[in-house]
Amino acid sequence: MNANLYTLLHERFAGKLNDTCVETPDGQRFSYADLERETARYAHVLSSELGIAKGERVAVQVEKSPQALFLYLACLR
Repeated sequence: MNANLYTLLHERFAGKLNDTCVETPDGQRFSYADLERETARYAHVLSSELGIAKGERVAVQVEKSPQALFLYLACLR
């Protein structure tokens, strides 16, 4: 099996969309539905608005955050 992290998460959160996926030290919570929605939104921006095609590389320098995780997973989508 050669699945990436997004694919593995996606396969496991079906039926658990309201469960917490990410919780920050300050108590901010993101569900699997949030992860699905945000990664789809980020992936759309990357492909449709920025023109990044499958197989191209994306480099960013960001602080650790849920949004950085969403961006990483969007790249894998």
